[in-house]
Amino acid sequence: MNIGDKIPEILGTDQNGNEIKASDFKGKKVLLNFWATWCPPCRTEMPHFQDYYEEYAQRENVVILAANATYNDKGADHVQKFVNSFDLTFPILLMPDDSIFKRYEILAFPSTFMIDTEGRIQYHITGALDEKAIREYVKKLD
Repeated sequence: MNIGDKIPEILGTDQNGNEIKASDFKGKKVLLNFWATWCPPCRTEMPHFQDYYEEYAQRENVVILAANATYNDKGADHVQKFVNSFDLTFPILLMPDDSIFKRYEILAFPSTFMIDTEGRIQYHITGALDEKAIREYVKKLD
């Protein structure tokens, strides 16, 4: 996926087995983060995503979706333990295969796509983000 591309309709499945679609977030800014529990920079940035989510997401019309590389992780139970240990409350997507990672051409974790209100990719950031960087990227989104 490249800057300016529209994201695919099907994004993944949440921890409750619900299919998550791009159309669910029409008119919202979306931060789509690809991560794994074994990734040290992912562990570093998750508290920043949670702090941003609690403090600013609703006010700034932002949805955070964290797509876990479940196919390359220790399974859904391990992911849930990670989520609980960090008290994460934003949606976590479980990816049982690597198809969406290939579609987005994910070469490193973490990778975050900043998506505008029209569902188009505006930024692709590789590496950990802190709350300040998240806010600066969100301000640039329409």
